[in-house]
Order: sequence, then C-alpha cells, then structure tokens
Amino acid sequence: MSALVATVAFGPGLTGADPELERTASLAWRPRRAAHLLAVMATAALISAAPVLTGEPLAKTALMIRDTAGLAGLLAIGAAWGAQWAWLLPVGWTLVVVLSGPASGHAYQEVLTWMLQPAGTTSAAVSAATIAVAGVVTHAFLGGRR
Repeated sequence: MSALVATVAFGPGLTGADPELERTASLAWRPRRAAHLLAVMATAALISAAPVLTGEPLAKTALMIRDTAGLAGLLAIGAAWGAQWAWLLPVGWTLVVVLSGPASGHAYQEVLTWMLQPAGTTSAAVSAATIAVAGVVTHAFLGGRR
C-alpha cells in the first residue's frame, strides 16, 4: 500500500508538454521528462523501502521496488491522458487486483496480478518492468496533458 501511496503522490508533477516551451528549449525535453520520471520512481522506491532500512520490514525490498516501478509506469501512462486522470490506472488496477486476489497457476494470471505475487516471481517482475519502461517511454515522448 505504501508503494501505491508514494506513486500516486507524485502524479500532479507529471504535467507538462507545453508546445511553446518545447519548441524554444535549447535541450530536448524527452530526456528531461524521462529523467524526471526515473527520479520519481527512485524516490518512491526509497520511500517504500524505508521500513526495511529501519529494521521493521513489512515486505521484501525487491517486492517494494518492483511494485513501485510498475505503479509509477501506470501513473506515467495515465498522465498522458491528463494530469487529472493520472491516478486512475494505478488505483484502478490495484483495486481490481486486490478485490480479485492474487492468482497463480497460469502465466497470464501472474502477469495481471503482478503486484500481489511473491518477490521471486519472474512473470511479475517482467510485467512490472515492462509497464515501467512503457511509462517512461510514453511520458518522455508524449509528456503529461493538462
């Protein structure tokens, strides 16, 4: 839950894509937006992993980082629709998965419920990484809409 809260808290900062500003910039905005989102992911991962640093781990650090990266990717994809809708994908996906429960057995079930799978599940890690990369690329190329 802390990964979801940390990720959604950064949503309003993903706005941008001002055409006038993009046209006059001396440095390209795509790398800047990608770096911004990677910094958001790193910060959210550190916030999520903070209980591990204090000696009271609630979950494995790898699990927290995986979930944070995936949720941040969903957040960035949602920001392409508009800053006011950036929260919808991470919160909606989380609610559906939590209400349906973690599924295992079939690969597609593990892929869809990646955030509730154990830390060593390869399909969940690949799903979260794919969503994170898709979010970074989407945000870098499209930016956030207002």
